[in-house]
Amino acid sequence: MRKKTSCNTHRKQPKKLSDMKKKTYVWLASLLLMLVATLTSCEKFALDDSGTHSHDANANVIIHASVAKNNSTGTRSGEEDEEVEGKPLEDYCSRLSIAIFDGEEKVKTLNLKAEDGYEDIGFNLDAGKYRMVAIGHNGNGNCTISSPEKVKFYKNKMTDTFFYYGTFNVIDGEDTDDYILLNRAVAQFKVHISDATIPAEAHSIKFYYTGGSSTLDAVTGYGCVQSRQTESFKLQEGKRDYSVYTFPREENKGLKMTINILDADAQSIKEYSKEGVPVKRNNITQTNISIKDHTISDPDQKEDGDSGKGNLGFTVNPDWEGEIVVEFE
Repeated sequence: MRKKTSCNTHRKQPKKLSDMKKKTYVWLASLLLMLVATLTSCEKFALDDSGTHSHDANANVIIHASVAKNNSTGTRSGEEDEEVEGKPLEDYCSRLSIAIFDGEEKVKTLNLKAEDGYEDIGFNLDAGKYRMVAIGHNGNGNCTISSPEKVKFYKNKMTDTFFYYGTFNVIDGEDTDDYILLNRAVAQFKVHISDATIPAEAHSIKFYYTGGSSTLDAVTGYGCVQSRQTESFKLQEGKRDYSVYTFPREENKGLKMTINILDADAQSIKEYSKEGVPVKRNNITQTNISIKDHTISDPDQKEDGDSGKGNLGFTVNPDWEGEIVVEFE
């Protein structure tokens, strides 16, 4: 009886081993499926048409990008002669994004940094006619070119920005060299603080403004949405100039600008505001303010007892283009 019992026990052991093997196979199969899924995911990511390399080894299109010496008009640079001379784009922009469109379809996206170089950018395209958008800027992230008519920026933050829009042809069996000149797309608004010493209670400066746009239509060179823009900067003792940017809209009616000086608790201790602030592409609109004396650069300035509020007066600084002066009564 004992031998029979022992014999029956030995006969059941292979079944347990078989169950363990099945579990092992199932585990291995699951692991393989996970690996396949991971590899498939990586492959799809690799097929994305965006890139960061400035030159494709099989390139049949070479782009040479620079800033137009006379970039005041903001018009398309595609009308320039092939042999053009501009200023180094890397002196103005830390980032460059290029998007190529075949009709409405985006077929190529390239995002570069200044250290990559902007002069000889190469990629490969099939024969055909294409549209190209190039955006140079100084944001902390790449811009998004959904279409030539809609360019958005990282976190909607604006910096000095240049643009190009044009068309080119690729002929089968031939290389294409395209020289493009980027023009400035933004207007700058600058505040100069005239105080010799920043008051101790003043911690930061906040700009809130409407009337411009944070999204660019690269075909027209104008802003294409009605944006509410906000920028804040911590005040620094050695710094007196603070600037913000916008894309003027085609129906430009000026900005409604509000500037607040904030304390460490983000409470306003001084406010300045004005409607119809003139802005123009490739121009700087400037105003001077005094925090300590509560004075502003406007002949009709408010008195100190006016609840810390006042109207702003502005001049348009022609540092970028020609001389334009705007006077306020």
